[in-house]
This record gives sequence, structure tokens and C-alpha cells, in this order.
Amino acid sequence: MPRNTKWNSDVATQMMVRLFSIPAHLFFRVEADLKGVRWSIGAHRNEIEQIKTVVSVLYPKATYHQVPWKTGIGFRRFRLVCARPYIFPLKHAADFPKIDPLVSIASTLAMLKSSEVVVYEISLTLSDKYVGMGDELWDYYNRVPDGLGRTAQDEPFHRELMRLSRAKLGMVLENVAIAFEVKAESRTRALELIDRLIPSLAPYSREQSNRLIEPEAQSFELVLSAPELAALWHPPNEQFANLPVEWADSQVCAPPALIKNNEGILLGDNPCGSDVHPIYLHPMDRTTHMNIIGRTGVGKSTFMHNLIHQDIAAGHGIGVVDPHGELVRDILRCSIPDERMDDVVVLDLANETNPPAINPLYVADGDTNRAAGRIVAILDKVEGLTPRMTQVLTATLKTVLCDTNPTIIDATRLLEDIRYRHQMSARVDDFVTQSFWKRFDDLSASEQDRWSLPVITRLQMFYDNELMRLMTCRPDGMNFARLMAQGKIILISLGVDDEVLPDPVKRVLGSILVSQLQIQHLLAAKQQASGKLPYYLYIDEVQNFVTTSLNKVFEEARKYGLSLTVGNQYLGQLSGPTLESVMNNVGANIAFQLGLDDAKTLSRYLHPEFAAEDLVNLDRFTAAVKTRFRGATLPGFSLNTRPAPGDVDSIEAIKHEALARGRSVDNYTPHSKAKLNAWLTERYLPNTRTEASSPTATSGSDWVVEALPPDEAGE
Repeated sequence: MPRNTKWNSDVATQMMVRLFSIPAHLFFRVEADLKGVRWSIGAHRNEIEQIKTVVSVLYPKATYHQVPWKTGIGFRRFRLVCARPYIFPLKHAADFPKIDPLVSIASTLAMLKSSEVVVYEISLTLSDKYVGMGDELWDYYNRVPDGLGRTAQDEPFHRELMRLSRAKLGMVLENVAIAFEVKAESRTRALELIDRLIPSLAPYSREQSNRLIEPEAQSFELVLSAPELAALWHPPNEQFANLPVEWADSQVCAPPALIKNNEGILLGDNPCGSDVHPIYLHPMDRTTHMNIIGRTGVGKSTFMHNLIHQDIAAGHGIGVVDPHGELVRDILRCSIPDERMDDVVVLDLANETNPPAINPLYVADGDTNRAAGRIVAILDKVEGLTPRMTQVLTATLKTVLCDTNPTIIDATRLLEDIRYRHQMSARVDDFVTQSFWKRFDDLSASEQDRWSLPVITRLQMFYDNELMRLMTCRPDGMNFARLMAQGKIILISLGVDDEVLPDPVKRVLGSILVSQLQIQHLLAAKQQASGKLPYYLYIDEVQNFVTTSLNKVFEEARKYGLSLTVGNQYLGQLSGPTLESVMNNVGANIAFQLGLDDAKTLSRYLHPEFAAEDLVNLDRFTAAVKTRFRGATLPGFSLNTRPAPGDVDSIEAIKHEALARGRSVDNYTPHSKAKLNAWLTERYLPNTRTEASSPTATSGSDWVVEALPPDEAGE
């Protein structure tokens, strides 16, 4: 049952009345061990569907797991009976309108030690001998002195008891056995547990009528009505929330349109009562993007991996930006077919032998203004820039981009070397930038330092660290436009130890790569006859890597055929208008388990299908989904995601990853650490070079690896 189920005595009674109509030997259990407390109904397999139907009608969010019925072998069994004959009723479920009496039993069951098990079991079977015996028993108790004589009948209390007794005798009654089965280290410990459990039965006692006791010389078998049994056993509800109950997720059936659809990418399965339906996202709705949110470790990466696996198998071009590296690793191990091995482009920050090319000043399209703006926006987001710093940095980058194969080291050099600055500023054709350098040269040396040093300090992150320097201060870069046009599989792993690259540096590199992917996809799309280039880009923790509003990112991507699937850990990454825009405009929102504050916020968008407590209590690999079908917005529904494809820890998978990485290095990142250091030494040491670069082999114009030609790529 979902945790937020309400206690309703009428519903509990109706369920038991309907179960009484099934001519079968039924068992009702509450079982507890150190793992938790579980509810179950036992029956012959032929009656299972009937039972499911009864429960589903009254508890539509209940879920079922069919398992073999286990007997209590090795358990000590303690029976319960009635203190008086069965015509005297116990309390009914309706006598507990607010407080669920079963909570006291379940609370005691939950107080166990390791290896201990306690089962509270009720078994029943319809017996004809109890039908029609009511009048005979009633007459007997009216005849004997100890019965309800005429004097007693005059008292209001006894008149009410007579009414209840006659009402019970008019109902269908079941012969019932109630017992506690205990598995403990000793009989003494078992008796100790029973001594704790017996007082929890007190709420069921009806004053001067009947109560449950252990067998005595003068005691009676149990014959109960549905209202009595409904009080003694029923599904758990929100009043059990503080107990270790094995709750079901709050499950909502998918709309019929989605259940019938089998086109597109498989998201997972929708549990609807006793049925399970595969759910697909239609190709038309993928272009409106997908947003995934949830805590770490709840199944976001596995869900993404399944989507990526399907895209690769379908031959699509895909890109992945993975902040931690595990997703890229798993894709390489389990999702790259042999025929697409040459399509794989791995850019792994942890590869110090062949560092990936991430030169932020590499311009594949000649649009230097846009390249400068990207870096300014990234540094402003990560480091924070004042207006003056923005002005100095913008002019510096626009100027240094006039050099051949510039790097960030050249940007620092421009601010420190007046001869180099004059040579480069002479190449600038932007009068605003030229005017800035004239003003800068008129400043005193100390004033120039005051303007330039804060900028230099921020640029140093690109070259103070050796690995960062080898990735960003080099003559080559990745021509993502061509790679995406060829449908390559671009896998970007930012997973490297903080001791090697601090987190802010990784965020800068991730931002550079995401920005380059966005811009170069736009350029590649414009070269297509349709003006669009279908490509699927997955970005986890997206808010760390975009420099404009997510809404703008989604809008631009949709316009040019870039389908985004983005992930976030918490709503703080999507605050304010950004969250509003994402939830209302993205085609599919997938919510895994959330913290309470985030759940309260997100439930506004998933209401009425999901409340905040539903989102807090989602199990791993389950999600609440709000999506569209062919452009039309649908109500929310529950989703169980599929397991990750393949065994990532198998020897074959590990070998496959090594092969894919090696092939990617050969094809796309062939330049070694030694070669890169040699180029840097020749270009910048000794520190005597003041002239601007000329396009020679030394300056790196022959380094650029754009993409494999079609014949080499296996296309």
C-alpha cells in the first residue's frame, strides 16, 4: 500500500464482506522481522485473481507480489480464542473511526532482535454449522440465569448488547483461527514476545461482551463476522508511517493514449493495479526535451543509460556530459555495438596520457565574437566578474583571437607584453576594442595592473594546473559541428579526482564543452537543407554547465533539432522562473525520490496525481512522470524504470570499454602529453617571443582532428 493511504473503517469492512463471499480457505497475515513489517493474503492460486479484484476496487493503489506461501516451520505457535461464546461480538472496524487498532499490534511486532520473526495470522473457512445456529444459542442464553435475562434486557447497556448480538447472528460468519507464530532463540524469549503482544489486543475487547484471550479451561472458539475481522486485519495506512512497513509507491495508472502507444523510446513500465504496461515516449515529443530530477542514488543515471542504450542501438547521434564518469564508463562497457565502435568519441578529463582537446579559443566557424562571449559568460558564472573585469576580458579575448591558434596563455601575455599587445590590436577590426586599447595604453603602469591583474588571476585556472593546461592551452580543438553531422557518439566524462582538478575547474571545462556543443550543433543544423539536425544530448547536473537560462537553451535546441535530456539533483538548481519554465514547457518531466522541500515545490506541478509525500517516499528506480503525447499534455502517472543493460563488472564488458577507449584515442585524441608539452615549450619558452604567430606546423594548424572521413568511420 502507498504510505499516504487513509484509514477508513467502512472500506476495510467492505473489503472483508466481499472476501467472505469467496468460498475459499483464506489466510491474513502481518509478518515482521528485522527488515520490516509486511501484509499478505494467502489463498489457493485459483482464488488469487478474485482476491486481487476485491482489493483493487477498494484500494486502487495497492500493489501485489505473488510469492509461495510459507508455513511457520520451526516457529512456536500461540493461539487466541474468545472469552465468551461467539454470539457476543468483539469490536467492529466502525468502532474505530479515527484510530486504527491494528497499529498497536504492528508496533509491538516491529520491536524485534536480529533473526527473530513474528507472524500475526488469521485463517478462516466458511462452515455451514454456524449458519442458522443463532436463534438456538440466543434462546439458550436467555433461558439460563447467567444469560441475558429479562431483568438485564431492561437495562440500556444490555439492550445495546442484545442488538449487536442479534445483528451478528444475522450476518455471514466465519470459523476463525487467530495465532501468533514466533521464531526466537529460546522459548523464554518467545514467551517474552507474546507477553508484549497480548496487551496490544485490548482495543478489540467489547465491555461486558467479549475479548480475545489465550486458551483456558473455559474459553470458546472464534466465529467472527466481517466487521469484527475488518478491525483485526486490514491493509496498512498512514497511521503506520513511523513503523518499518514495506510500503508500495503511490502508483497512478498511465493515460490510455500512452498505454496503447508503442512508438518511440521505452521509458519503463507503468504498474496499474495488477497490470503492468510498457510506456514509450513518442518521437514527436522527444523534440520538446526531457527533464529528470531526483536525489543521488535513486536511479537517474540508470534511467539515462537505458535511453542512451536505445538511441545508440537505433543508430542515432548522441552526446553525453557526465559529471562523475560512471555513466560514460557503463555506456562504453555495455552499450557500444561493434559496428559503431569508430563512432565513439571519448573526452575524458582523467586521461592524462592523451588529454582531450578543450581549447576554449578554438573556433571552427570563424565567429570570434561568439567564442569570446562564451568564455566571459562561463567565468562570470563560476568566478563572478565586475563590469570592468568583463570589459577587460572581452577586449583581451577578441584581440587574442586574431592570432593563429591562440590559447588562454596568449590572453595573459597580451595584458603583460606591450609589444605583443600592439601587434595584435593592429589586427583588430572592431573599433570598440581598438578604442579600449587606446584608453588602456594611456593608463599608468599601476592603473593598468589594477585593471588587468584580476582578469589574469581568473585566467590562470586554465594553465596553472598541468592537466588543465594540456587540455585548454593547445592549438587544436574538437569540430563538434562535423562530429554531430556525422552522427557520432560523443561521451564527455568530467569524473576526475578533486586533487587532480578542483571542482570549479571541472565546472568551467564542462561549461566550455556544453557551450561548444550547443553552438556547433546550431552551425551544423544551418548547413542542413531542412535547417535542423536531429541529435540527442544528455547532460546531468545541467544547471552547472549552462550560462544562459534553461528555457532559452531548450528553445534554441528545439528550433534546430537538438533533443535534450537533462538531469538535476535538487530544485535549487532550477530556482525561480527557471523551474516554472522547465516544468511548464519541457515535454517530459521525470521525478525520482526528492527531499521534503523539493517535493512540496514539485508537487504543485504534479497535482492531483502526486502529493509531496508521494515524491518523498518513491523507491529507487521508480518515478512520477508528467509528459505529452503528440503534443498534448497528459495527467501524471507512475513509472518503474528498467534495470541497466548488461553486466558492467564482467570481464567482457571491461575489455570492451578498453577497446572503445583505445579506438577513440587513435581516431580523435591522438596527441600525447609529451607532444603537447613540446608544443607549449616551443611556443612560449624561452620567453623571448613577441611576434604574433604565423600559420606554421609549429603553431599547430596541422593538429586539428575534425572527424574521421566517412570511409574510415565505417559509414
